[in-house]
Amino acid sequence: KTAIITGGTRGLGLAAARAFLEAGANVVVSSRTDQAVQSALSALASQGHPTERIAGTACDVAAFDQVQALADFAITRFGSFEIWINNAGLSAPYGPTAHVTVETFRAVLTTNIVGIYGGSPVAVSRTPARTIRRDQPQSSRCPRTMGGCLGQLVARGVAGYHGDAGGGVGGRGGHVLGPRAVAAMAPREGGAGGLAAHPRF
Repeated sequence: KTAIITGGTRGLGLAAARAFLEAGANVVVSSRTDQAVQSALSALASQGHPTERIAGTACDVAAFDQVQALADFAITRFGSFEIWINNAGLSAPYGPTAHVTVETFRAVLTTNIVGIYGGSPVAVSRTPARTIRRDQPQSSRCPRTMGGCLGQLVARGVAGYHGDAGGGVGGRGGHVLGPRAVAAMAPREGGAGGLAAHPRF
């Protein structure tokens, strides 16, 4: 399998990349700058992960055309992908509302909401078609988030959801994940290492 991880060059995203590589998957990481991508690829290679299973490219998830290019990059490199993790995000500003500029608010909104939504239809449209069983419980096809759904996609075997949890998992042909969903699968003491043991993978 091949996993695409936006914001996969540091923190939880990079830990997820290591976990998938240890499980035998190909991994594509992205960040807004090529420098961050190359640094992450070098770090993964230095830890002994096979370079032929690691790739990356710059991608600003707030730009839909760049998200599309990221998916196409993965397909060109590995032939297809089955897992998409919406991990990229900006930290929200803290303090009085009057001190938060419109530009800062717009950047957070575009990256953390529009950026996560944008990754899901791209993943759905480019993953191999699968059939969702009619007897499959609705809850497993599109799990709920803590804050409800901003959008919902069930097509081509992938079910994606978005909300304050930052995305979720679903479907039988592929997975669309957000950062809170990734964290939920990781053991408390071991970071994201528990991803490799997730039954859907």
